[in-house]
Amino acid sequence: MTMAKRKPDREQEHPPAADAAPAGDDFAIHEHIGRQLRGIFDEVVTQPVPEKFRKLLDELERKQSTAKRK
Repeated sequence: MTMAKRKPDREQEHPPAADAAPAGDDFAIHEHIGRQLRGIFDEVVTQPVPEKFRKLLDELERKQSTAKRK
């Protein structure tokens, strides 16, 4: 039994460009989402790095500098 290949929808073949400006109400929605995401990311960026993660980074740096000396 052979399966017929389904042709993709036009939108899937040629999705809109990522930098294409949204129109009308879409623009307002994109603006709102953008503001919300910026607020979340700004908050995350200002948080301190967890101690456990800092220790892992220090260990990695130490191992890399040791490997370079060899």
